[in-house]
Amino acid sequence: MVVRSVIDMAGSLNLIVIAEGVETEEQRDLLAAEGCAIYQGFLCAPPLTSVALAALIAGARR
Repeated sequence: MVVRSVIDMAGSLNLIVIAEGVETEEQRDLLAAEGCAIYQGFLCAPPLTSVALAALIAGARR
């Protein structure tokens, strides 16, 4: 109920909602069913070490 209200309120203000902390496909699917298509969290990408993050950024610049 709270999630739906936040998504509805953001939509009425023409804002995009980004859900944080999404860890399972079930959570992602429930959010998507409520209209939230953008998410971040472990499901999208696990935590990175600083070395792995630097390598990811370096690869993106190429």
